[in-house]
Amino acid sequence: MTLEQALVKWQDDMEQKRSFQPNSWYARAQEIVSEAKPTEDDLLNVCRIIGKKFYRQAIEFVNFGVFVSAIANHLSKKGKVITVPIYKIDDIIQEKEPEGYVETFEKVIHLSYLGFKHAKGTVIYQGNAGYAFGAEISSGKLVLTKSAGQRAGWKQSGGLTVILGDAGNECNELQTGGTTLIAGKAGDNICKLKKAGKTYVMDSIGNYGGRDMEGGELLIVKNAGDFYAYCMKGNAKIKIGGAAGKYRADGRLGGQITVGQPVISEDMTKLYTTAIRTISEAGKAD
Repeated sequence: MTLEQALVKWQDDMEQKRSFQPNSWYARAQEIVSEAKPTEDDLLNVCRIIGKKFYRQAIEFVNFGVFVSAIANHLSKKGKVITVPIYKIDDIIQEKEPEGYVETFEKVIHLSYLGFKHAKGTVIYQGNAGYAFGAEISSGKLVLTKSAGQRAGWKQSGGLTVILGDAGNECNELQTGGTTLIAGKAGDNICKLKKAGKTYVMDSIGNYGGRDMEGGELLIVKNAGDFYAYCMKGNAKIKIGGAAGKYRADGRLGGQITVGQPVISEDMTKLYTTAIRTISEAGKAD
C-alpha cells in the first residue's frame, strides 16, 4: 500500500465517523501508516497530496494533521531527526487561491494536531501549525519553525516543545510535565489549569496568564496582560520580566509571583539556540 492509498483509506474510514475524535482518528492512522511503511521522502509527498485536497468547503481539512503526526511519530522512533515540510501545503493552496487567502483563512488551512502524542525522537515541523500543536506530547522533542494556533501543548506531560513564532490562546492548558519554549508572543489563558512543567515565553502574553494554575512555572521575558495569576494556587510560580497589567487578588489561594525582574536564563537561552542548531543541522543533512 502506497502512502497516498493509505491516506485515502484513512480518510474514507474517518468520514464514516459522526464526529472528529482525535484519539480514535490517530489510533487508526497509526495502524494504516504502519502497514504503508513510509520513508522520510514520503513526508514531502504527503504534504503535497494534502495541499491538493484543499477546497473551501472542506471544514475538516485541518484534521489531516492527525495523519501527518502519525507518519512523523512512526519515523521518529528510529532516532533520526525528522523534518516535515508543512509549508508546502500553504504553497500549493496559495497557487490556486487569490493572493493573501492563506493568511486570511489560516484557521481552516493550517493543520490541527501536528505533533499529536509525540513520544520519541525529534521532529521539526517547517511552517505554521493550527489548533493543538504538540498536544499530549509525553517525551521527545518537537520544533515548530513558525507560529502555532490555539491550545498548543495541550495536556503536555513530558518532552520538549519549541515554537519559534507566536502561540495562540490556551497554550499549555492542563500541562502536567515537560517544557515548552515560545520564542514569540502567547495569547490569553496560557498555562490555564497547569499542574507541573515549565513554560518559557520570550516575548509577552495576553490576559489571564496562569489562570487556575496549580503548579509548575510560567516565565515571561516581557509583559503580561490583565488578570494574570487569577485563581492561582498551590506551588505555581509566575515570573514576569516586564510590566504587568491589572491584578485581581480575589480567588488566589497560593503560588508565587515576581514582576519586573530579569527572566532570561541560561536554560531558556540554551533551549532556543539548541533548537536553531537542530534545524540548521537537519537542513545540511537534507
